[in-house]
Amino acid sequence: MTTTTAPAHHIEAFRALFGQHPDDVIASIKSGCEILDCLADLFKAIEMFLEKENQCHYEAKNLVGLGKYVAKDFSSYLDGEFRKLNRCIGLPAGKRERNDVRM
Repeated sequence: MTTTTAPAHHIEAFRALFGQHPDDVIASIKSGCEILDCLADLFKAIEMFLEKENQCHYEAKNLVGLGKYVAKDFSSYLDGEFRKLNRCIGLPAGKRERNDVRM
């Protein structure tokens, strides 16, 4: 786990606000991003299977598209929050790394 470089009073303010150390909050957000990315990948795999099988499952394809969209959209939102929190506590705000499946 990364240790923050923020001043002690910032860390205490963070604890008062979130009830946890900043590193723990950031780790939770990062985990949420990774879970949603995996969910988006799962929907992508289902979509690819349906296309390969050349099946006309209109409702299934629509639900897959919706699931993919929601998972990627919320993952992007959490990733932005992850970067903001990193900046607030003095860590590099770079985007977290992952192997992206093209949507």
